[in-house]
Amino acid sequence: MTTSKDTRTPGHRRRFARTVRAGALAVAGALSVGLGSLIAAPAATAAPAGNVVVVGDSYAANPDQYYNTLRGIDGFVPDNYPVTGNCLQAPNNWPRLMQQRHGGTVNDWSCSGLTSHSALGRIDRAVRAGDIHGGTRTVVLNYGMNNFGPGGTDNGADFLNPGDVRNRYLADVRAAAAKVRAAAPGAKIVMTGQMAITSNGMFCFANVVPNFPAGLPIPVLADVEKWLRGNQQEAARQIGASFVDLKTETAGNATCSPDRDRYVAGIIDTTTPNYNMMIHPSLKGSTYIADRMSRAV
Repeated sequence: MTTSKDTRTPGHRRRFARTVRAGALAVAGALSVGLGSLIAAPAATAAPAGNVVVVGDSYAANPDQYYNTLRGIDGFVPDNYPVTGNCLQAPNNWPRLMQQRHGGTVNDWSCSGLTSHSALGRIDRAVRAGDIHGGTRTVVLNYGMNNFGPGGTDNGADFLNPGDVRNRYLADVRAAAAKVRAAAPGAKIVMTGQMAITSNGMFCFANVVPNFPAGLPIPVLADVEKWLRGNQQEAARQIGASFVDLKTETAGNATCSPDRDRYVAGIIDTTTPNYNMMIHPSLKGSTYIADRMSRAV
């Protein structure tokens, strides 16, 4: 292979080198300015002092199940459907109902599929958005069930090992509390439990005959509910938060309860009015949580 000889004079080569260095510095400078804008840009307009921030999973977000499943189809979800940080949230979920019914500012950072580990990123985003700040009154942590599913492996846990799930959940919640207190030292933290799904181990997945819920014993689901409650209660103790035990409080409002008392829908369900997602709170259930949490925050 032949090579061409560099015929430029030393002066030309020095000028060329200076030009390359100048160009490199200019590009680096432009990148640093852009990066600086991302890093040092002021947060979005801060939420007013005394606000409440909710970081929860789908039991809080509770979006329409069809919108949530098919949200990737352009134009399928209405433009005015609530969304925060790329997560759909129902206009009648409990954080919004709490604000509507009891006043104050509630900033909803809930997201379907949230785990204790992904909640850390949601807290970071809420801080950057100016929603968790020095004047924030309360931050509600409302998650944990997804840690027992495949998504719960995002922190390295074996989701089939309840002890491993528990240990990693507790570590994540401690990290979450540290993030909250770094941004909002005076804020109260509330750990909120999950509403009851099963009754005496029974899960009523088919509610189609009025006041005749139909189901089967699902011991593993009842166990997960029990483990979750224990994890949340211990997490609250470790971080010095209050614990709202929704599972115990709604034991008579699970999927197998009479129609008028049921707070959580089944899978095939025509007798639970006004629900957005199967196996999630109905409007009556979300209203209960909104009213209950208004006393806890």
